[in-house]
Amino acid sequence: MMQYVSTEEDKEWLYMSLVGNILPNVDVATMEEKILQTVDKTVSFRFLGASQGIITFVDRLSVQQEQAKEGSLLQSIFSNLRQWEGRTRAHDRFAWIVIFGLPMEGWNKNCIDILLQSWGNIIGYDTTCVSQGSISGIRVLINTRKLEPLHDQVILELDGTQVDVSLQEIKGDLIPSLTTVKHSMDVSLYTKIILAASIPRATRQNAEFEFLCAWDNQNQVDSVSLTPAISSEYLYPEITEVCRHASLSDDCMYVDSNRLALVPYEYVGVATADCIEIDVQ
Repeated sequence: MMQYVSTEEDKEWLYMSLVGNILPNVDVATMEEKILQTVDKTVSFRFLGASQGIITFVDRLSVQQEQAKEGSLLQSIFSNLRQWEGRTRAHDRFAWIVIFGLPMEGWNKNCIDILLQSWGNIIGYDTTCVSQGSISGIRVLINTRKLEPLHDQVILELDGTQVDVSLQEIKGDLIPSLTTVKHSMDVSLYTKIILAASIPRATRQNAEFEFLCAWDNQNQVDSVSLTPAISSEYLYPEITEVCRHASLSDDCMYVDSNRLALVPYEYVGVATADCIEIDVQ
């Protein structure tokens, strides 16, 4: 057995830190930037494993003031927000899983949950896997308590047909950045994403998805016409599950706050749909 006695110097920065459990559905891609820009007198933010965060302040007084503040941003991100205490440690880790061989009718949270349930919980999806004009696999971010590299080859019975699905943890330089994570849990996280889809007119079945430019919130129009759209059963909650709490109609329409987003499409090679944003009265 090895032994070490920590010093006050070792723990000084911890005394100036708050620890919290990350709430479900929180946007991990923007968490650090949001905290450092919004919370007063913060020095740094670090993930503690995949389910906790540790926020360090300039001094101990700032820690106490932030913890006592009502309506703090941190309270909307963390539960059990507390000052650091001994034996606080990470209990899990992030893992990126790439899924190959899954038919597209299985590209939804419920099906992917079944595939990954023995490893951990889904945090989000890597949007870059559908932004190259070709879809080959899904990259999913999970939290897991398993330390060994994750990989498996499973037989999934999907709609009565057995399919071979490969699950492989991404390692090394191929690991996507957390900034590419998009979540299925909150439509408000997607107000700067445009979803475009193209479908061959002959089949109206095989869709290609691509994430395009950010919305210009100042660009509003008075009228819009819609072409036929992808079924809401297909769009929701496929790939990045753009709107979990918003109910997509057959016109690919969803409401975010007082904004109505309409996503028409035309088949012109790779999708180049226009995004139109109008005020909802």
